[in-house]
Amino acid sequence: MKKTVKKIGVLFLVWSFVFTPVSFQFDNLSINKEVGAANLENINIGDIREDIVINENENFIVESSGEIIFTQDYITIDVYGRLEIKGTQSNPVKIKTIKSNFAIITHPGSEVIIDNVEIEKGGYQSFLMNNFFSSAIAANYMGAVHFEGGNVNIKGTTFKNCSNAVTSEEGVAGELKVNYSKFINNEYDVEDENGSDFTNNYWDDLNSSETCQNNKNVSSCLSNSWGNFKIDPWQTDPNFSYEEGASSVLFLPGIKASHLYKYDNDGDEDELWVPNWFGDDIEELKLNSNGKSINDVFVKNGGILETTIKGDIYNSFIDDLKKMKAENTISDYNAFAYDWRQSVEDIVENGTPYENNQIKQVLSEIDTLAQTSKSGKVTIVAHSNGGLVAKMIVKEIKDRGLENKVDKIILVGTPQMGTPIAILSFLYGYEESLPTLLSQEDARELIENMPGAYGLLPSREYLSRLEDDEEIVEFSAPNTERGKKFIEIYGNNIDSFEEFRNFLLGDADRRLKPEKDEIELENKLNTKLLDEAIAIHSELDNFSWPEEVKIIQIAGWGLDTIKGIEYKEKHKIKCITPSYPTSFPSCYESGEYELIPEPTFTIEGDKIVIVPSALMLNDGVNTERYWINLSELSKKVHGNIFEVDNIREFIENQIKNKETDLPKYMSDKKPEITEGISPRIRMRLYSPLDIHVCDKLDNCVGYGEIETAEGAQKIINEDLNNSYYFQLGERKYLGFDEDNGEVEIRLDGYGEGSYTLEIEEVEITNEGENITNFITYKNLPTSDKTKVSLTIPEGGLADISDLEADYDGDGGKNYVIESRVNQENVMPDMIAPQIEIISPESRVYEKDETMAVSLNISDNVSDLENIKVNKILNGEKLTKDVVDLSLLRTGQHIFAIEATDEAGNQAREQVKFELSTDIKTLQKNLDHFYDLGLIRSSQEKKMINNKLELIQRELEFYYSIKNNIFIKNKTKKRILGVLKKTIQIHLDILSNKIEQDKKSYATMIKEVIIDDINFIKNNF
Repeated sequence: MKKTVKKIGVLFLVWSFVFTPVSFQFDNLSINKEVGAANLENINIGDIREDIVINENENFIVESSGEIIFTQDYITIDVYGRLEIKGTQSNPVKIKTIKSNFAIITHPGSEVIIDNVEIEKGGYQSFLMNNFFSSAIAANYMGAVHFEGGNVNIKGTTFKNCSNAVTSEEGVAGELKVNYSKFINNEYDVEDENGSDFTNNYWDDLNSSETCQNNKNVSSCLSNSWGNFKIDPWQTDPNFSYEEGASSVLFLPGIKASHLYKYDNDGDEDELWVPNWFGDDIEELKLNSNGKSINDVFVKNGGILETTIKGDIYNSFIDDLKKMKAENTISDYNAFAYDWRQSVEDIVENGTPYENNQIKQVLSEIDTLAQTSKSGKVTIVAHSNGGLVAKMIVKEIKDRGLENKVDKIILVGTPQMGTPIAILSFLYGYEESLPTLLSQEDARELIENMPGAYGLLPSREYLSRLEDDEEIVEFSAPNTERGKKFIEIYGNNIDSFEEFRNFLLGDADRRLKPEKDEIELENKLNTKLLDEAIAIHSELDNFSWPEEVKIIQIAGWGLDTIKGIEYKEKHKIKCITPSYPTSFPSCYESGEYELIPEPTFTIEGDKIVIVPSALMLNDGVNTERYWINLSELSKKVHGNIFEVDNIREFIENQIKNKETDLPKYMSDKKPEITEGISPRIRMRLYSPLDIHVCDKLDNCVGYGEIETAEGAQKIINEDLNNSYYFQLGERKYLGFDEDNGEVEIRLDGYGEGSYTLEIEEVEITNEGENITNFITYKNLPTSDKTKVSLTIPEGGLADISDLEADYDGDGGKNYVIESRVNQENVMPDMIAPQIEIISPESRVYEKDETMAVSLNISDNVSDLENIKVNKILNGEKLTKDVVDLSLLRTGQHIFAIEATDEAGNQAREQVKFELSTDIKTLQKNLDHFYDLGLIRSSQEKKMINNKLELIQRELEFYYSIKNNIFIKNKTKKRILGVLKKTIQIHLDILSNKIEQDKKSYATMIKEVIIDDINFIKNNF
């Protein structure tokens, strides 16, 4: 029919030009007015008098109920850019003319969305010719919508009383879709030879003949249309209703939730993430200091990490999307895998490497989804870091003026302003996702040059919103070198973003960059990557959200979540093993301290992201906030939040634009804490032991084991309600709800040393947290064979059992610690004090000295002031700490220390020393004795001195002979014998003289002097 009409039209035109003097009046055909979004407000859509051309990169958008009225003949809207006319089912936009005929003409590269519109008297069959036949002759024709190319999506639209409703040129580039629409009382409905999609429409000329039922095509079923377009299925009731077209969905997963690959030397795929237990995958994921991948890493289509060894994370949600597509609720979806090592800016602006050397642009993926979307738009659903990618996408499309591509984004657990747990990851290598596959050392090394991870650090906006009593980093460790330095540089807490940046970089406190295995020391971050992340956050945090895009924020709430770090100090512990009465060590505080970074917690989070960051944007016209109470949902946390039925139901309703009551446990207001909420048990273990907490059904928290293709491997179990476990160095932190019932705590040693176990029972109220009970088991010994057990009954911490320990792994009980709640519990003291005698030393002293007593005493339990100490010299207690050696006899002496601690444990240490003298020393001491009143007569003192002077000269003569090399030995021997005997006689005479004197000497000093004379007599 089309060809016939065209031929007739040509013949009549030729005839009219040749034989008829005619004056054509083609009103408006030569008048074009280019209209873009910038001056759209100047167009009166109720009185369109001139043709409109929407050029490439221009938008003509009508998004309200009302009327578009053409007030002149033969007006066209030529679309090279984007035209969007959207009403609602209850209030459709009406397009009509008060003259005759109009057309919307689409061209290659254009994009047209027409939703819920009534189009009347559109299209035309011919131009009217003055002075010709009174009826219109078919010289040319086109539909109210004439398709010459582009992507055209028409839905919920009624074409009535049109000369031609929809026409299309053959073989043009693009796609035409008309669905859920009505064709009523048109002269001609549709002409289309391109196989376009015209399904689910109502046709008033549809016949129900057997031929139509057997051949559901245009020629068999429709009398007012021609072509080969798709019509099955169709509507039979002109009053049919339909759901508003759901947008296609782009899903953006979180960090570490896309598989990463590289090609090996043989060109085969090698999966790097998720890594295996024994390969070098982590090494090959590393980036250089500029944040660029060292290896050529790529992702694959469908490369979302739906399931891990810990369970499903996105599997159920992807199934939901598949089902919605299969049921034609949505036209399509894209679970977009990306290289999460990149910054969100890099992902959006530069694309993601895919297999076969492709670079996929997420904005292009959105455009592709929008072209076939039932709404012409895309809904972005994003988890965690994927939400930051989504925000960067919206910022980019806003900058490009393409806000109409996206109708809403749904952010689930997105750290919009960062999250404090990332600080622990950067400084100490805390790894939450796969800690048994990625050591703390490797995690810290990998993350240091990973731009994507830097975006998870708390931003400037995060710190600016902290309340006065909230601290992200606190310092309270003045007795450690690092702690003292931190306080000196930063004060008692980090209270500005500039300080926070300096702390992360470590330049202000001048700390050295730690070695890879020094995970107890704070790392120094990459300045370039940190500053780039700060700049990106500054853009996103201060971004003015476009009114055209609705943002829905969902935060997990009710789980213990790290909100900051407090640097505390802890005593360093020494352990000693006595031979009796035990064979295991006793451990005590050494007097030195170590710095401990302790996480602080809040229940305002989903275990990873705290609520204020996830719900950054306040409620508004186009922003919504929702809480999901994860404490009521067993084993659902940040990582597997898309496996929560309630959240998936909510998201599906949002995708379907379905208004229903909120699912259970979801609220648009912060949940109230009721009196029935379970208290929390929180534990801290400082030790070389693993910890396992299990209920009676063997649901556990702590390390477990699974069988894999690579053999038995360790995993972390978090099977108790609302439980968590993480480790920093040798420190373990775990918690769970008290309503898990009776639980057994088991500790398994893997090294020598000591351990301290702290347990708190925390009551959660609307006013905050209260510690109702606590217990500490402090400085207990462990070995690599130690087994420890204790039980928290259903009643809570108040009735906790005693701690029982098998130190050497032989199955026996080496020690039992009585559990006394709300205090520290230590090993029964069976270790005597340790004694170190510093002075006297084991050596020879001259008798004219004084000797200061010096010693160190320590005990594993008792403080020094509570240790009884006795100082004993030669069996007698000393009352002074200085000994006058002149008053002691020459020869050997024994100095001893006896110490008794509070438990009655006794220790004794002693040292032997000797005293020596000579005539000069004795002479000096005589003056000292006289001054002390121990020699009463000066004449007697003078007499002794004179005698000693004589004997001294004799000794000098004696030694001169002895040392004379010119005297023959035989002669020398005889002379020395005579001299020695003479000197000894003189010394004996002096001793006897002193002995016989009853008045001039105190008794004790007489004995000392005589002993000194005898010492001289026997030692020359």
